[in-house]
Amino acid sequence: AEVLGRSSTGLNVGMSARSLGLSDDDKAAVGDLFLITLKPVMYVANVLEDGFDAGESVARIRRESVTVIAGVPTMYASWLALDDAAAPSDAFASVRLAVSGAAPLPDEIAASFHRRFGVVVHQGYGLSECVNFSTTIRWDVSPASHRRMMGEWRVPSIGAALFGCDVRVRREDGGWAEAEEEGEIVVQGHTVMLGYWGDRG
Repeated sequence: AEVLGRSSTGLNVGMSARSLGLSDDDKAAVGDLFLITLKPVMYVANVLEDGFDAGESVARIRRESVTVIAGVPTMYASWLALDDAAAPSDAFASVRLAVSGAAPLPDEIAASFHRRFGVVVHQGYGLSECVNFSTTIRWDVSPASHRRMMGEWRVPSIGAALFGCDVRVRREDGGWAEAEEEGEIVVQGHTVMLGYWGDRG
């Protein structure tokens, strides 16, 4: 288990909420597994899902007029797999923000979700060792920019680094990668964990 500092948690919550444009008026539907990582839900009124059933979650999103949905890519794929009776084109009419994390969001899923339901899915990158998101596509990015970042680039974008996070890519030879080079994502800053519980190393 990760040990997180109070200040790092608070900073990441605030910066994530700002980047995602969350407010006190939002209602968030969060899958039970995703609740672990989506710390900005502290800022909003929650409609929490006990487990995940695609059809039931759509019904509840409509019934509760949910404004923010957060999940993993397989959840969005499950919603897309529903027929029109269970998930009509206006199923997510109340939703103003959709966030995906925990795994890469395939651009075809993002494009299909927008095409069918009219909702843009914003991808983020993070891990529990950094509290939550380290990067995210901002809520106010233009539709044209979002299409370019998710559908036209060779690798879909995970957005820009949050305040307090220094995010870089390290090549296999240990040097820092330049544009278009591949490597390992490295994060440092105020939101990084203090260590692992019980690890004295």
